[in-house]
Amino acid sequence: MIPESRHLGRRETESDLTYSESRCCHCGRPITFSQQHTFEGVCEDAKCRFIQVKSWAEKKRIDDAMRLQERRAVAVSACEDQMRTELGSQYSANQVFPVPAMQRELVVLPAVRRSAFVDHLSTSVEESYRENEDSLLDDDEQDLEELEIQASDPLPILSAACGTCRGGCCYNGGTHAFVSKKLIDRTRRLNPELTPSGLIELYLSYLPKLSFDDSCVYHLDTGCALPRILRAELCNSFECEDLQFIREQSNASSALLVAINSATAIRITKFNPSGASQSSASSMDDG
Repeated sequence: MIPESRHLGRRETESDLTYSESRCCHCGRPITFSQQHTFEGVCEDAKCRFIQVKSWAEKKRIDDAMRLQERRAVAVSACEDQMRTELGSQYSANQVFPVPAMQRELVVLPAVRRSAFVDHLSTSVEESYRENEDSLLDDDEQDLEELEIQASDPLPILSAACGTCRGGCCYNGGTHAFVSKKLIDRTRRLNPELTPSGLIELYLSYLPKLSFDDSCVYHLDTGCALPRILRAELCNSFECEDLQFIREQSNASSALLVAINSATAIRITKFNPSGASQSSASSMDDG
């Protein structure tokens, strides 16, 4: 009888039990054909698996760093002449930051997508109102303190970076916009006077007529149509790798933010503490 796999939660096959000529790349033990192919040549020992996971994490870190370096090279190349002209003696390649480039088109929100969102919103509201109102008081103070932090405006340069990208991550919102029971619970705590229908009307009142094609239903060319205080926690707190890098590295009084798709610069924003101005990469190339 073939035994149950201890690690995969399934019945082992002949290849799981048959040893190959290969050995674990960390401890040198013989490994099965299954281990050779499913865990990149590592045996089932926990220490070896841990070493392998660390190795994968380090490889990802190096790959991410190389990808960022390549993206920065594209960004610098796209606007080097403008940097020298506009920034003069303050010119530095360290002031150039690449961001993703969202290139979807603004379209009238299709009825089928609007309907799907209304259904999802209604379900989330219904799930919230099923519970006793007293349950909303749990962790109320901590929740509102965290909300105050999340709903505060981000660093100006990060806002400018998101504006340059135009919301490449927002398409994940689709027809649910990350609305959930947890979000509705929080909105109820902030607006205790609202009825279920009133809460639905509140969210629908911010639904735009135009949004980016196949992206979040609230995704406008100016950003999210929802006030920060009505958005999901993820929407207020998420930072892509490019934003994280800008937060860590940007200490200059001015910077150029370059939206890149593949190896092509699409938009360039000149940022300084007093504001930001944006243009297409092609218009900058044209001088």
